[in-house]
Amino acid sequence: MKAIVINDLYYNQEQSIIPYCMRLCRDLGLETDVIDVMDPRIVHGRYSPYSDSQSLTVDVSSSDEIIKRAKHFAELNLDKFISKELPLLNYPLIVRYNVDTGDSEEIIVEKSKQDDVTIIMLNSRPVTHNGELYNDPDYLIRNSYSPLLLVPPGHHYQKPENVVYPGKFVEKDIDHIFNVVKNIKTLKSKLYLVNLNHKVKTELQADNKRIRGLLMEKADYFSFEISIAPQTDIEEVIEEFGKKTRIDLIIIPNDEQKIIDRLIKENFESNNSKIFEVPILVVNNIKSVTTGNLSEESKKADQT
Repeated sequence: MKAIVINDLYYNQEQSIIPYCMRLCRDLGLETDVIDVMDPRIVHGRYSPYSDSQSLTVDVSSSDEIIKRAKHFAELNLDKFISKELPLLNYPLIVRYNVDTGDSEEIIVEKSKQDDVTIIMLNSRPVTHNGELYNDPDYLIRNSYSPLLLVPPGHHYQKPENVVYPGKFVEKDIDHIFNVVKNIKTLKSKLYLVNLNHKVKTELQADNKRIRGLLMEKADYFSFEISIAPQTDIEEVIEEFGKKTRIDLIIIPNDEQKIIDRLIKENFESNNSKIFEVPILVVNNIKSVTTGNLSEESKKADQT
């Protein structure tokens, strides 16, 4: 099984997420494919983003020549960066890199359908020096067939010990929760499930007791804590947890549309968002997290 890491060296060389992702892949036991996409929407008609010239002279080369040169410099840059990082892992991580050409979001979504892809990792603020969006997180969250990990630029790697998973949990969610957490079982993290359901406290306590019992039967390798959040503001929930313990990873179901919309808005409109100081794993029901196989529902949808 493997992870796909979206290259951010072009716009984020000094605070690249690649070192974080390589270490996480090491601890998850995943092979690593670092990919870059020369998207004509960004490259065509502009200065070559990987130009070897420091001048501001307009590049008058054909678009094919610009993209060819951009791919060449992207490959050189990736090779140099990865070769420098690999010895620091003290682990024989399998890392491949590739530079494609085309619509970056569509190529990433297509790769997310591959059976051996467990997770897609990308920079949570993929904005170029010109203020352009390099890969649209909102589009990828809504369309990716694999779980999507959004990593803050320059985030220092610590093996995730404390994982917070807020959602409106009911008993029927057990299998999905189990599949999600099984994917990170090698990390031996403590999982904090935060129930955001709008029920009276006594009902939620009963629900949580049943959920905890069922999860412990399926996933006894995890330490669980299930709590009730009286507030439904996701940032308040994260902030309250942050006061008690260090949060290493947040898991968000992609069907929590209000939470996703808030995440995207906070990320790009606020410099003080507590949420995006922590890596966020957005999960869905499209692909089985543990096997990588597409569900029958998604196969049918894909054929229409």
